[in-house]
Amino acid sequence: RVLPLGDPLRRVDVELSVEGRVEYEKAKEVTLEFTVNEGGIMSVTTEEFVSVKDPDSRANSIARTVGKILLCLVIAIVVGGSFYSQVQSGLKSYRIEQDKFNARVAALTEFYEEHNPEKIGTIEETLRKHAGKETKLWKSLEAKYGKRPPRPIRTEF
Repeated sequence: RVLPLGDPLRRVDVELSVEGRVEYEKAKEVTLEFTVNEGGIMSVTTEEFVSVKDPDSRANSIARTVGKILLCLVIAIVVGGSFYSQVQSGLKSYRIEQDKFNARVAALTEFYEEHNPEKIGTIEETLRKHAGKETKLWKSLEAKYGKRPPRPIRTEF
């Protein structure tokens, strides 16, 4: 039975081997020892391996690493930009709703100062309770007090 000896003029470069990819060093000098045991089986061992650092393989390895870093940066920018725009959109919607709420508080405060000052402390709770049904609230206040509350005026847009 004959087993392959491999390539004694190359060996795996541990520094360049990354993520399952195997990179090889080229040999400048190799000292091999051939032995034959009593059963006639020959074995080969590398006694000395003097490598020649191949500048091309080192440059290729560096180029691959830089390429991976750039790809990660591009992905981070694309994903981050999308996330940033969604956050900005959400913040804008929140600010608009907060401005509407503040305008309604101001309108009801003005209304209750004239018609029922005791209710001023419950304005925010009342608005939260009637969220989305403010028109109905304004109509019920008009029916109860005989005057419709002033129209809310937003100061910020």
